[in-house]
Amino acid sequence: MAPTSRKRKPACTADFSRSVDKDGTVIHFSVRGRSMLFNGHAGKFYDSLPRWAEAELLEAAQDGSTQAPRSHGVRGTKGAGASAFRRELRLFRTGLHPSLAPEERQGAFERRGQPRVINVFAGQACNLGCRYCVNRQGTFGGAPSVMSQETAQKVLRFIRGVWEARADGRMSVNILGGEPLLAGDAVYALVRGLQDLNHASASNEIRVVLITNGTIYNSKVFEVLAERPDLCAVAVSLDAFQAAHDLNRPFANSGRGSYATVLGTIERMTSERIPFSVTCVIPYPYDYIGAAEELHRAGITNLELKDLIDYVYGGSAVPEDCTGRLATWRANYLAYTDYFIEYLHSKSPARHGDRNALVKYYGGVFNPRVGFYRTLACGIGDEKLGIGADGAIVPCELLLGHADFAVGNVRDGFDPGRMQRFERQVLDQGQFRTDHEKCRRCFAKLICGGGCYTQSYDATGRFDPCEERTCELIREKARIDLYFLARLKDEHPATFAEWGGILD
Repeated sequence: MAPTSRKRKPACTADFSRSVDKDGTVIHFSVRGRSMLFNGHAGKFYDSLPRWAEAELLEAAQDGSTQAPRSHGVRGTKGAGASAFRRELRLFRTGLHPSLAPEERQGAFERRGQPRVINVFAGQACNLGCRYCVNRQGTFGGAPSVMSQETAQKVLRFIRGVWEARADGRMSVNILGGEPLLAGDAVYALVRGLQDLNHASASNEIRVVLITNGTIYNSKVFEVLAERPDLCAVAVSLDAFQAAHDLNRPFANSGRGSYATVLGTIERMTSERIPFSVTCVIPYPYDYIGAAEELHRAGITNLELKDLIDYVYGGSAVPEDCTGRLATWRANYLAYTDYFIEYLHSKSPARHGDRNALVKYYGGVFNPRVGFYRTLACGIGDEKLGIGADGAIVPCELLLGHADFAVGNVRDGFDPGRMQRFERQVLDQGQFRTDHEKCRRCFAKLICGGGCYTQSYDATGRFDPCEERTCELIREKARIDLYFLARLKDEHPATFAEWGGILD
């Protein structure tokens, strides 16, 4: 996609964030001097405020008044648009704006039995011993196991039934582990069957991604996925720098680094035209730009940068310099955001899946027809399901280590009673954003949904909202991501529209 003309970099002024309404669900904030307004209750976003609008907001913040602000006489304050904006501010501050009305409690999952995403853990075992593995090498605390061909066929039948029940005929299947290719025959049965469904239907589609550590080359599996590069791909884990990769991703038995093996797999996939992407973990000190440029130099054209802040999400003890680490993350993440906007002016820029995903995730704030309503944060038990190596069905793949949360199996399908019990437990404990006071009053509640249900349960035995240090990072990331989207929409409108299917 051809880039638009370059624009001057935004001024580096002090950033701020202040509440417009009494609860803090509507915020006026600035990043790099760009003034923005986000209604976190309704998902409405003003991506670039004119000077007169900012003046109105600043005056309201200074005097604390709940009355309509006076005109400052700033050019452009007259007219229907300005009057409507002032009226909206008054309603926000008094709590009478229609978008701030309490949401009705959600009593049931909206699409039970028809998930959009199914994550299949074909290999609950791994040949690597990654230092930052969140699911304990795919075992989730149990004994290592791999899926049999017989179970794979039952998984395939289950997925086909879900797919046929979906009104739009579209869904995604991710095959992962541990290392899924330790169950090579089962994975082949899955991808062959799913690809046959794609070949048989012109209008419906199943997107299939195999997520692998890149140490096993299975040409049969890869060649099947290559039949439909528009729908299927392999995602390979490769940390950009060899020293970091070998330190964090050694072979489990020998302790030897795996970088050279993974790089060999990538080179072979490139020569054999297998569609693939690279997922790169970014640990402290969060060198996003360095990692991106290292992967660009390696010729990687499709990549995703995935930060690792394990202490924030409960994966490790909180370090003594927690505040300093968060500041380092913010500075480097914001620098990467600006870097990527400029990088898009390159002649043939690589696809950064992490940036593309933001456009899709936040699409509703730019397109009212899409909406920004999220049922239960990540879609647990509603838009997504997990399937274990033994065929157990769980509302979230991270619950594979908790047998009590199984809601069925691929042989018999869903157990309605178990599904209802899980639903009641989640909603009754109040992590759903409309039920918990902490989440109800946060501007990021539509973006976050209360955090990761499984991580909360692992830490507390309940589906409670995030801890405050997690909330702090999520709110900061939300502001930077909205800033990124505003710049992308302004400076690369064609790319913005293409990625999100969003048109003005």
